[in-house]
Amino acid sequence: NVTLPSGLKNIEIDPEQSPFVVKIFGLYAQGNNSFQTVALKMREQNFAKTSRGKSITARTVELILKNPFYMGMMSI
Repeated sequence: NVTLPSGLKNIEIDPEQSPFVVKIFGLYAQGNNSFQTVALKMREQNFAKTSRGKSITARTVELILKNPFYMGMMSI
């Protein structure tokens, strides 16, 4: 989130984290990867840390994939 000079909030894609999210969706969309397998592949491909510096886990993958915000849905 970015606060504009007017005080309004604006949602912007984080250029450092977006490849991480895109990669997770791409691996899972192949149809043959579980949450655990996606997490393992992400660690093997040096996408091992989340934005908070924590190691990616199956639960992290699940939360990202099930979060409607990452699919472009937002409720106000």
